[in-house]
Amino acid sequence: MEIPFVRKLDWGVFDISPDMTGFLEDDALSGSAWESLNYMGVADYAGPCPPAGETHDYVFTIYALDGAMPTFTTTPELANMMDLIAEREIESTSLTVQYG
Repeated sequence: MEIPFVRKLDWGVFDISPDMTGFLEDDALSGSAWESLNYMGVADYAGPCPPAGETHDYVFTIYALDGAMPTFTTTPELANMMDLIAEREIESTSLTVQYG
C-alpha cells in the first residue's frame, strides 16, 4: 500500500528581501519578512522529526513573487497561502532531502 503524500508546512517565511543571503539559528527575521503559522500552529520553524526507524522526504521550496504578500489579521490555511503564491509566482525552485 502506498502512503499518500501529506503536505505540512514546517516553516513559512514571506516577504524576504532579495538582499537576504541566509538565516542564522534563533536569529530574528529582518526587514519586512514574517513567519506564517506552521502545522503545529506556531509562527516558528518545526524541524524534521520522523518516527524512529523511518525516513521522510522534506521539500524546501523558494518562490520569487511579483510583490509582497497581503497583510493578514490571521494566518490563512496553507491551501489559501498556496493560492495566493500561485497568483504572484514569477519563478520557483525546490530541493528534496531525506531525513531519518
